[in-house]
Amino acid sequence: MNKKTIVSIAGVIAVLALIGVIAYHNSKSMSGSYTPDAAGAATTTLTFKGKTVTENDGGSVQKGTYEIADGELKMNFSDHNMTANLAQDKKSFTIKSTGNGLMDLFAKGIKFTKSQN
Repeated sequence: MNKKTIVSIAGVIAVLALIGVIAYHNSKSMSGSYTPDAAGAATTTLTFKGKTVTENDGGSVQKGTYEIADGELKMNFSDHNMTANLAQDKKSFTIKSTGNGLMDLFAKGIKFTKSQN
């Protein structure tokens, strides 16, 4: 092979590697604001940016972190944690657990959907 062919192959490999890294990162992160679908549900908004999630319930704001693994979204705040089933397209998630039995009575099963703004 000549030098031009080797450089071309290396360029293609570099582009494919970059696409792979971007795809992997996007599969492990979220962005945007999500609100509950349920009528009468709390006015909580969960906003994702980078590796942080901000919970705004209209009265207080808490920042936390989150991770995605095996179709599950895990959010960690200073005073509570939440686990949710994440839709494959990441446009919605449904709360499975809050780590608090009393909170679970109200939050479990609530579906949050990504806002269109």
